Amino acid sequence: MCKFLESELDNPDVQSDKNTLQLIEPLDASHWQNSFMFPFDEMKLTGPWVARRRRDMTSVNQELFTSAPGARLSFAFEGRGLTLASLFSKMSAEYRYRLDQGEWIFSNRDRSGWCPDLLGYPRLDLIADDLHAGMHSFEMEIVHGNGLHCKSTNFHLIFAGIVR
Repeated sequence: MCKFLESELDNPDVQSDKNTLQLIEPLDASHWQNSFMFPFDEMKLTGPWVARRRRDMTSVNQELFTSAPGARLSFAFEGRGLTLASLFSKMSAEYRYRLDQGEWIFSNRDRSGWCPDLLGYPRLDLIADDLHAGMHSFEMEIVHGNGLHCKSTNFHLIFAGIVR
């Protein structure tokens, strides 16, 4: 099998076909094919934040971390949607956010009894994926959840994903 595949790489007929391939139309026009991670170094941080590497989780290279209620993060992005990925546990803070200077929205994430106490798991929160395509602003502030099983104010941001 390997020899056949290697011979196909050298086949000029196969090479020319590769340049003429067209992708079919997506099944859903609202697909996330052109999504990307917003760079940490382009975010405006207020309060104590630290960028650090994660060596304990192979799927998470680095994160932005804070444990200070009132710490803020903001950025402008071009797209039609936004997601936030964070490590979530009973020790995780809640946050409030707003898009385009709108009303503040409280995250209020559920902490079931099986939710881990310390390390947590990667969680993707959909902020929006139905915005008009164009420039938008995002602001976030760390708050204590004060709810059942909310034991701390740690916030581990893995990435902010922009949907185009």
